[in-house]
Amino acid sequence: MARAGARIIIDDVFLGGRTSQERLRGPGVRPEGRVPGMAALQAETVHKGVVYDVEVDTTHAESLDCARAIARHVS
Repeated sequence: MARAGARIIIDDVFLGGRTSQERLRGPGVRPEGRVPGMAALQAETVHKGVVYDVEVDTTHAESLDCARAIARHVS
């Protein structure tokens, strides 16, 4: 769908770090403030070497504010 031009958002965990990210084209967003557990164990691996276009801190920001921040970068 993305290759056909559809504007989509993918919520995924890239265990391959930058190598996994390079398979996608378009903006990347790094959410912060995940619940400890699985995400905490994967945090270093999934973000290693990855470049993000925008980062949002979901610990201290409302979801609508995060969505607006993302929208400003993809509009």
